[in-house]
Amino acid sequence: MPQANDRYTATRLAAELGLDNRKVRDVLTRVNPIAVEGQRKYYLLRDVIPHVAKHLGAPEVIDLNAERARKVKAEAALAEIELEKERGSLVDVDAAQATWTEMVRAAAQRVQTLPAKLAPVLAVEEEPAVVKALLDEAINETLNELADYIADWADEEPVEELAEDSGESMEAATEADSEPVGRHDEEAKPGS
Repeated sequence: MPQANDRYTATRLAAELGLDNRKVRDVLTRVNPIAVEGQRKYYLLRDVIPHVAKHLGAPEVIDLNAERARKVKAEAALAEIELEKERGSLVDVDAAQATWTEMVRAAAQRVQTLPAKLAPVLAVEEEPAVVKALLDEAINETLNELADYIADWADEEPVEELAEDSGESMEAATEADSEPVGRHDEEAKPGS
């Protein structure tokens, strides 16, 4: 229970804080008095100070409990991130961006070689079906090269082939392991 000398009236607060009565009364509209005796209202200094500081434009008073809780929460989040890194569930953004940049660059380079590779062959062809088959074969070969490149780069099992035979009667490019690329023989049979 506060003692009598811990209680402050508006006049005493103004004198102690060095503020005029009008400013103090304006601040006290936001503070609940601890006692009222007649027309006099009594306040605790510790209840008034934060409101005076805010009124005067001082920085906000820091709530240590809230700040400690925020710190513990941030430390827990960092611990979770470290755990996910250890598990291999997280990927470094810069490394992922560099990887994708390299893959896109490799794809662009391989696709840009197609016109020089195909122009002499396609220039002499008159049948649209043959031109289409040659284009399909070159595109599938390029996609398979990219798939091999990605598999080699990732140092994993080879990725599934990206290209499939278009259904024309042409042989797809073969892998280094002599496995056919595209459809299996049963699927390529006419009438199936």
